[in-house]
Amino acid sequence: MTAARDMRMLMNTKLVLGPGSMEVLGDDQQILTISLKCDDEVLVQPGCMVWCDDGIVNDVSLGGMRNFLTRFCCMDESGFRIHWKNVSDNIQRIALTPSFPAKVVPVNLDAHSGELFIKNGAFVAATDPHLSFEIERAGRARGGTCGTGLFGGQGFVLNKVVGDGWVFLGAAGAIFEQVLEKGQTIVVETSSVVAWEGTVHFSYRAAGSASMMCCGGEGLTMSTLTGPGYVVIQSMPFEKVRNMIRAGNSNASGGKSPMKTLLAILFIFMWFSPFILARVTEDEYES
Repeated sequence: MTAARDMRMLMNTKLVLGPGSMEVLGDDQQILTISLKCDDEVLVQPGCMVWCDDGIVNDVSLGGMRNFLTRFCCMDESGFRIHWKNVSDNIQRIALTPSFPAKVVPVNLDAHSGELFIKNGAFVAATDPHLSFEIERAGRARGGTCGTGLFGGQGFVLNKVVGDGWVFLGAAGAIFEQVLEKGQTIVVETSSVVAWEGTVHFSYRAAGSASMMCCGGEGLTMSTLTGPGYVVIQSMPFEKVRNMIRAGNSNASGGKSPMKTLLAILFIFMWFSPFILARVTEDEYES
């Protein structure tokens, strides 16, 4: 087993922080609890607070017009930032959860040069109240902005958070983390990418042949992540869950997908075409 494979592991999000000032509770739909000292505050995505002690108060900020527009227009996030601050003299606790059924994925920015690229809509909270939200053109490192923007799965701009301390993301299913060696590449289903370090190059490749693209169930392309650096991957992204629900609703209502309808028409044509051709030939012969 190579050293690179030794660094690929299933993340147990509950054991990353352990008990103390921060703790992740639950299994699949997790809650993050943070203990705040006097004047400590956390930055939270709107709608993610579950409960807090009465010594904690909240406030809304834009973080500057640039940060507001970046979050609102490019990151699939609310443009507003919610600050939860302990104004009492005693330690107070607050509990947070992702805005969709998911696990809480803690990442220490101090261990990754203070920055991390994240998937649209993944941000939950951060211990740095001055966390900055930035964007970078897709494919900037090696060109190919148009192709990466169209087929990479993250849009034409990549979302980046810059700051100190811990950032908490939302992801579902089994959560994998891996440290890629320099030049090492992994291929990931586009919606399963959660986050990657700034040293990792993000790109894409074709899912396979034309038949694979049409019938393989992986779409046209897949994302590629090339090291060195840290990456986080999820097994059950919200997009898959949403598609499963839509497919279930369609089947429950008697509806069929366009692909199934097309295949059904093709099957009927192939089944009856010999009889039709034989009948046409017989009519021509009689005439």
